[in-house]
Amino acid sequence: MINSQMKTVWLRRGKLLFLCAASAFALCVFVAGVKYAVQNMGRVPGSGGTATTSVPEVSTTGTALPALSGSADFLLCCANMPDNIIFALLLRADFAGRLFTVSALDPSFICAVGGDLRDLNGHYAAGGAARLVKAVETGAGVKIERYILSSAINFTKIIKTLGEVEVYVEDNISYTEGDVSLNLEKGLQLLDYNDLLSYMRYGAQGRALLRLQAETVCCIFDAFFTPDNLTARGEQLFGSLINLVDSDINAYDFISRQTDLKNLLLPGVDVISGGIFNWGVD
Repeated sequence: MINSQMKTVWLRRGKLLFLCAASAFALCVFVAGVKYAVQNMGRVPGSGGTATTSVPEVSTTGTALPALSGSADFLLCCANMPDNIIFALLLRADFAGRLFTVSALDPSFICAVGGDLRDLNGHYAAGGAARLVKAVETGAGVKIERYILSSAINFTKIIKTLGEVEVYVEDNISYTEGDVSLNLEKGLQLLDYNDLLSYMRYGAQGRALLRLQAETVCCIFDAFFTPDNLTARGEQLFGSLINLVDSDINAYDFISRQTDLKNLLLPGVDVISGGIFNWGVD
């Protein structure tokens, strides 16, 4: 059961579709697009290159992001090669209802792609982002409109660029393993880029961790994906962060849908946690 205090943290108003196209905006955080092609399969996503402060050259080739109407599904993922998905989330955007639902995908879920039966970690290891997208589409019975994939290191760089994130910590946390230490008190907490990633990795265990990850991403959207940010810093953020992620979202997606995004965000959009995605199997 979600208590009222927690609802205020992730039951969000206005702020999402920044994700969708701003999702494209590299989803600063790691969400978004149908990426350039399926060729970067064996490397750690976003592991090289220097971020630029200008928007990449606009290309009008490829499949354009559809009009922001009806509904669409997006894949957001943070992972390291060879087979370590830190978190994977399905964003279901209901544009007509102004409702966006973020659900955690269990990396241990097993499904077949082309007759090859593996869990999501295994599919990611076998073919990178392109294979992971196919696995999610096959297992969940959805069409991924765009994806965003970030390495752990670049996820922290993204959050460092954006700033601290407020989350509701359900219980006191005292975790230490090797050089990782996470100590948080119960209640609302402002987490910086280091603590936020640690929280999403070690803040809970098992299925409780999956729920925590979905709720935390809602907090990230709530904090940064706003009409004001889209208007004042959209292009700057896109240019700064796009090189930190592996995504099929591009500058054309962002520019062509800016007006749609503003129109969608200004009246308000609810961003809620869908908990753990139900794959529809026992």
